Amino acid sequence: MRIRLFAAAAACFLLAYPLGATAAEPKAKGKAEPPAFELKPIGFPVVVNGELVNYVFVIMKLTLKPGQDPVPLHSREPYLRDLLVRQGSRVPFNRPNDTAHLDDVRLKAAVLDASRTVLGVGVATSVQIVSETPQHVGPQ
Repeated sequence: MRIRLFAAAAACFLLAYPLGATAAEPKAKGKAEPPAFELKPIGFPVVVNGELVNYVFVIMKLTLKPGQDPVPLHSREPYLRDLLVRQGSRVPFNRPNDTAHLDDVRLKAAVLDASRTVLGVGVATSVQIVSETPQHVGPQ
C-alpha cells in the first residue's frame, strides 16, 4: 500500500515539475548571466559630527568576471566584510544630510577596491546594492 502511494506521489511530482528540455529552454533563449556572489548583510555606522547616530545594514551582490567560480570565494568573504567594516568605521559612507542611507557611489568604489585586495585583481567586475536597511540608534 505504501509503495503504491509513494509511486503515485512521485508520478504527480514528475508531472507537476517537468524535467529535461523544457526546463533548459528559458536559459538557452536569454543571454547567460555572469556569475554573481552575494555578500551577507554588513552593518555600516552612520556618524554625524563625530557621534554615532545610526547603523545601515547593506546587502550587496558582486558580479564576477565570466567563467569565475563563486564557490571558492565563500571562504574569503569574512576577510572582505572585515575590510569593508574597517573602512566604513574610519571614514563613514553616509550621505551628508541623510542618516538612513549611504553614499552608493563611494560604497561601490570601496567594495570594488576591497575585492581587489581580498579576492584578487579582476575577479569582481561590478557591485549591485540589493538593499539598505537603517536601524536607528538613540534619539534622532
